[in-house]
Amino acid sequence: MSGRGRGAGQGAAGFISISLKGLRVRIGGKGILNGIDFSLNENLSIGIVGESGSGKTMFARSLTGLLPAGSRAAGEYLIDGRAAAPGAKERDWRRIRGREIGLIMQDPFTALDPLGKCGAQILSGVPKEKRASFDLEKALAEVGLPASAAARYPFELSGGMRQRVVIAAALATEPRLLIADEATTALDVVTQKEILDLIDEVRARRGMPLIMIAHDINLVYERTDRILVFHGGEVVESGPAREVIEHPKNDYTKLLTRADRVLNQAAYPVYARAGRPILSVSGLTKRFGEQAALDGVSICIREGECVGVVGESGSGKTTLARCIVSLTRADEGSVRYFGAGSPQIVFQDPYSSLNPAHTVRYILEEALAAGGRPKSELDEVLRLAELPREFLDRKPESLSGGQRQRIAIARAFAPRPELILCDESVSALDLVVQNQILETIEKLRRERNLAVLFITHDLSVVRMLASRIYVMREGK
Repeated sequence: MSGRGRGAGQGAAGFISISLKGLRVRIGGKGILNGIDFSLNENLSIGIVGESGSGKTMFARSLTGLLPAGSRAAGEYLIDGRAAAPGAKERDWRRIRGREIGLIMQDPFTALDPLGKCGAQILSGVPKEKRASFDLEKALAEVGLPASAAARYPFELSGGMRQRVVIAAALATEPRLLIADEATTALDVVTQKEILDLIDEVRARRGMPLIMIAHDINLVYERTDRILVFHGGEVVESGPAREVIEHPKNDYTKLLTRADRVLNQAAYPVYARAGRPILSVSGLTKRFGEQAALDGVSICIREGECVGVVGESGSGKTTLARCIVSLTRADEGSVRYFGAGSPQIVFQDPYSSLNPAHTVRYILEEALAAGGRPKSELDEVLRLAELPREFLDRKPESLSGGQRQRIAIARAFAPRPELILCDESVSALDLVVQNQILETIEKLRRERNLAVLFITHDLSVVRMLASRIYVMREGK
């Protein structure tokens, strides 16, 4: 189901009107947004694309008053003709956030409180005077969830179900504009389509415009009416979706479209000599309550090869990875690792996998120490991950998503393990940076003859790297 053209040009009086002029955001003296002009006064779906660090997410946070501490914002911001200064105080933003604009964040793992039941989290945004009459069961049904989901914790749900809870929470306040910030990035293609169809259906039913932020050019092309291309904190191209994608004028837009073709067409020569076994997993079973996350899973990986694990959300991929590195204890079965040093893992989300209180130097030196490696190898670790030395004294919050993921990769490689697990390690990144990270992983695998277990829901990604593939479904 495509969002293009739905409601375009209707201009009904009930639609929210937003006008931004000269929006600037600085963090630590660095310009993140450098004079953005934007307007919305129709029931349109607007796509925003650009590489990691281009300002996409900061733009969404500016619209909802969620800029990080220490940021400075300036410019004119009008909602329905009323001033809403980007640098306004929190109490002023509460009148806008939720009631006027609903926000669906990228990662349902971090968007939801792991200690709170889903029903309570949906209700938390509803004004107190309306909670008694709020129909929670209806809210869950609207996003395709059973009433029983209200009494469950987020960890008891699959990634797709968690994202439906996040959508229900965003819709509970009856906003007039919905912002989806990489809302389906962490999901497999089947669940991604279900979530996008759901958003389209809700939009049509409620007559609500949408701002969709994504790094997937094809996604915004298929689902939005207009596209804005961000680069270096500026809008470098905008226009109707078809025109921007099929006939790009800006050099950066052309680069993005080329990167998409590279990812979907290119394949690396497979380098996998028949080395000794590094990992043997046999009959692995793990249950969460009545749900079998793993049901007798067996896999093997040999020295120097890259093995892919693919499957939809909830198929058991991440549980498998967590059991291999002993972050989760299996109920039955065995995990036998024959390599030197403990296997290391690179997680999906570079925003939550790095400690924000520590500098890059501290993070990498700690990883070296964990592997019994000297600090003198720090420069070599930086070289392998293609990181400049100037990053060492910076903290993760000052880096883009792609830069953070390189730090996570460097941290994993620092102890010199013989096995690396990559759990959706590029799904949160734009196509340009995604290609760069995949090339880095492939280069490191060749240089060190590493074994790599690459978990993904993206078949085009695994085609670039893996010599063998395991397909998982329902824990098998």
